[in-house]
Amino acid sequence: VYPVEYAFDAKWETFKHFAEILLEKHFPAISEGQEFTSNIGSTWNIQYKCRSNDKFSKDLFLSFFLEFLPNRYPQRLVHPDKLILIDISQHIMCVSVLDGKQKTRYSINPFAHEMHETRVAYK
Repeated sequence: VYPVEYAFDAKWETFKHFAEILLEKHFPAISEGQEFTSNIGSTWNIQYKCRSNDKFSKDLFLSFFLEFLPNRYPQRLVHPDKLILIDISQHIMCVSVLDGKQKTRYSINPFAHEMHETRVAYK
């Protein structure tokens, strides 16, 4: 289970609105000459999951974030400092930013962990 910061209709314009808010919150602007710190200059990557919706692709979201986070926040494919989660299920889109050190496996179903433990107990 992961924390969902924003959940909204799966529309590109709505995503851009909430993504800009999310980026301002987790990726503060860096002025020229400012030194990188642990929060400024963080690396990032996206984790994309889409079910029952063919309007979007991972490349679409990747190009969006590359445009808004060009050189000041480099993308790192392995062990990023921040992980941007995009989860689309039919007409709902959920977006979050997690610390890259947190577990990247997640489930939208809040009871999935308990059900898994039950199945394992009966084996």
